[in-house]
Amino acid sequence: LRWLWDQKEVTVVLSGMNTDEMVRDNIQTACDTQVGELTQADRDMLAEVVRHINSSMKVGCTACNYCMPCPQNINISGTFAAYNKRYAKNKAAGLKDYARLTAQYAPASACIGCGKCESHCPQSISIRAQLQKVSEEMDGTAVRILGKTMGLFKK
Repeated sequence: LRWLWDQKEVTVVLSGMNTDEMVRDNIQTACDTQVGELTQADRDMLAEVVRHINSSMKVGCTACNYCMPCPQNINISGTFAAYNKRYAKNKAAGLKDYARLTAQYAPASACIGCGKCESHCPQSISIRAQLQKVSEEMDGTAVRILGKTMGLFKK
C-alpha cells in the first residue's frame, strides 16, 4: 500500500479487507504515507521482488476470467494458475492442481484454437499458444497417473 500511495497519480486505493484491524491498518498507512517518501533502496527492493515473481511466472494471467466461458470447457485461468504453480512452487504441486482441474474441466489439449478467449483478454495473452505449451508439459502420463491415484478422473 505504501508503494501505491507513493504514486502521485493515485488518489484512491481499494484494498480487500476482512477485519476491523485491516481497515484500521490501511487507514493508518494512507494517513502516514506521502508521495515520494519511498527511498531508492525501497524502490530497488520492490523491483527485485517483481523480477523474482516474474521469473517464475510463465503466463501473466490475472484470473479476470474475461476469456470465459470456453466453448471447449477449459478452465483457462485455472489451467494457467496450475501451470504457473508448477514453476513458482514446485512441479508436483502444479501437476496436482492441474489433475484436480481436469477432473472437472477439459484439459488444455482440448483447445480447438477458435480464439474466442483471446479477443476478450485484457492482458493480450496468446492464450491458444500458452494452452498448447501447457498441454505439451502437463497433459502427459504424469497427470493421468496422478489423477487416477488421487481418484480424480471420472473415466
